[in-house]
Amino acid sequence: MRTATITRETKETQIYLTLDLDGSGRSEIDTNIGFLDHMLTLLAFHSDFDIKLTAHGDHETVGMDPHHLIEDVAIALGKCISEALGNKLGIRRYGSFTIPMDEALVTCDLDISGRPYLVFHADLSGNQKLGGYDTEMTEEFFRALAFNAGITLHLNEHYGQNTHHIIEGMFKSTARALKQAVSIDEAKVGEIPSSKGVLRAELKELYINIEEFPEALHNTLKDAKIYDSSSSPEAQVLFIDKKDGYYLKIASSKTLEREAEMTAYFQKKKLGLGYISYLSGQSQDFLLKEKIQGDNYLAKQYLNNPKRLCDSLAENLRFLHEQNFEDCPILDHSERYLKKVEKNASIKHSNLDFVDNYNIRTTEEAYDYIENKKLLLKNDTLLHGDYCLPNIILDNWKFKGFIDLDCAGVGDRHIDLFWGAWTLNFNIGTDQYRDRFFDAYGRDRIDVDRLKLVGCCEVFDIFKYK
Repeated sequence: MRTATITRETKETQIYLTLDLDGSGRSEIDTNIGFLDHMLTLLAFHSDFDIKLTAHGDHETVGMDPHHLIEDVAIALGKCISEALGNKLGIRRYGSFTIPMDEALVTCDLDISGRPYLVFHADLSGNQKLGGYDTEMTEEFFRALAFNAGITLHLNEHYGQNTHHIIEGMFKSTARALKQAVSIDEAKVGEIPSSKGVLRAELKELYINIEEFPEALHNTLKDAKIYDSSSSPEAQVLFIDKKDGYYLKIASSKTLEREAEMTAYFQKKKLGLGYISYLSGQSQDFLLKEKIQGDNYLAKQYLNNPKRLCDSLAENLRFLHEQNFEDCPILDHSERYLKKVEKNASIKHSNLDFVDNYNIRTTEEAYDYIENKKLLLKNDTLLHGDYCLPNIILDNWKFKGFIDLDCAGVGDRHIDLFWGAWTLNFNIGTDQYRDRFFDAYGRDRIDVDRLKLVGCCEVFDIFKYK
């Protein structure tokens, strides 16, 4: 399931976007900019991506132009492409397509390299308007798309006169090139298409003013190299390259409180390192943690041995689930989980890809199943809550600790089981290890109805809105 969802809200725009790279070209686009809606519909159709987008912005206010919305839509789309691709196992990586559009001829060449770059050769001068769309924003759209998706993107207009045709050729050729690049090479399933064994940008070094941070963090930040290690729009994560390394997570006020509690609890249980400091202010939370020495399951050493990875992932999960939890600070995860279902169902956040294995065809079917079966969810197991390959640290296959515990607590084991099976499919690029994972964990402890119930809950994007 190569899918992603993002909600992006700024002072200028409010955007909700869902993307499925393995769709059929379906789209529901509403930006209130007719020409942009048309271009994004074409992009979905010619890439075979399924895109659902609702976007509102300050362009809807009298006197404002659509600059912010056009760029922010591209940012959201780029981030979704990057997230949906995951570690890019098995993708063809490169794409190239030339589109003739009446008198215009446009070529897109791209590389999903992890090294964002844009070359844009087209004459769109004159700041023409196509309905409410400013044509000079086309270059900015593709720049934001490339830099947020991690794509090297070259767009070249060979010739053309009609601005509409030139821009349409750009969107269509980009769509066709993306379709090629994200497609799976069946001869190289499970392989990263790079001689380096990795397709990502190096961590970006940041230059910060430590006076903008709480005083309690100054000694840690002073004279250290700082890198942006963020992987989610909900929080910023800084890697502090000092001594053995630290991670500083920054998010909205009170949103890191649960993670701090559960990080301390997991340390007490010898399941991970604790945190150094948790600071909560009026607008922001700061959670400073030591780096656990080792690598997560996405390291090449582990991905190159998927059967052993699968068995190890199941064994570490069972080890966690067998822990005593009497003094855990979060004892009601299932109730909190179901409240999120109700909230997200009411605002129509949904993604049916999570029930591909369960013969659920509509959000109404998923919700009805939840209503009929929700009492099956127990609070009888210590959970990670987001049990995915990046969140377990190993040292040469030896378990070192769990990280990113913002969803941890006492709840139903099938939540972790669901995500364990999901992460194998998403990160390895095949669902063939699903049964092996369940066998290694222990079939005697798995209830198929509860797995289906969790899948139906995740239809309402619980993972994205925890």
